[in-house]
Amino acid sequence: MIEEMSRRPEQIGSKARLPRRDFGTPEISIMEEISLLREIKDIRDELNILHRVLNDQRDVIDKLAHHLNWHETRHFDDFMRASGLKSREDRIEKLKDDAQMVQDSVCLCLFVQCVSN
Repeated sequence: MIEEMSRRPEQIGSKARLPRRDFGTPEISIMEEISLLREIKDIRDELNILHRVLNDQRDVIDKLAHHLNWHETRHFDDFMRASGLKSREDRIEKLKDDAQMVQDSVCLCLFVQCVSN
């Protein structure tokens, strides 16, 4: 699911459209939206955990570089590039932004359904 969230609709192609579901009653639709909000919250919590792990890894790398006097050297830049930490941090930030966008969309749908009933 996180992989699907990380892709833009144009990257997904025809899968970008949600399948049309007939819920029958508005209450079922609202319950589905609430369920989606819970799932999105779980995903956002997991992304925050991953973000904290990456921060811990960055702290360890910084301490190692300080201990080896690498901070102002080419060795530090090479080591950071090889670690892939920056690209992982960027990826997690993008996923967090995407999850926020999805949550906002689901909240809007839920609001519209509540107002229209």
